[in-house]
Amino acid sequence: PARDLRPGTGSAVLDTSVGRLGVTISWEVFFDHRSRDPVLNGAQLMLNPTNGASYWLTQVQTQQIASSRLRAIETGRWVVQAAPTGFSAVIDPDGRLLARTGVGEQAVLQYTVGLREGLTWATRLGPVPMLVFAGLLVLAGHALVLWQTPDGDRIHRRGHRRGRHATS
Repeated sequence: PARDLRPGTGSAVLDTSVGRLGVTISWEVFFDHRSRDPVLNGAQLMLNPTNGASYWLTQVQTQQIASSRLRAIETGRWVVQAAPTGFSAVIDPDGRLLARTGVGEQAVLQYTVGLREGLTWATRLGPVPMLVFAGLLVLAGHALVLWQTPDGDRIHRRGHRRGRHATS
């Protein structure tokens, strides 16, 4: 129940004897800022504990693995996804899926992962490049609309139409 939950106020980084682990819980891995924030706060490895029991097909779990791969590339960090149901996986900083269990498979994945530091361009800039590109597309679309008349003729600078001539 919701009364058993409280939103956190920290950066989702766990300080452990192994290193600083960034945590994105379950579906949070679908949102880039949920991985970006821990890395900006010193996370050296990303951990994604999840539970796919609500999804009896593998579609959502497969999408979650794909999203974890994307987060690994964006952050330049290893991602370890741990699930009692669904897929558990180990993903390297280049987004390669190195190990994965099957859905509902009882297994222990053993893999040597690294702790990483430094920031990728995606971590530094976040959504800024995407927003700039989207803004440029909107401006280009607006310019195209202004450049053509409703019937498709281009408007010359002085207001004269190029192309087809009106006849009376």
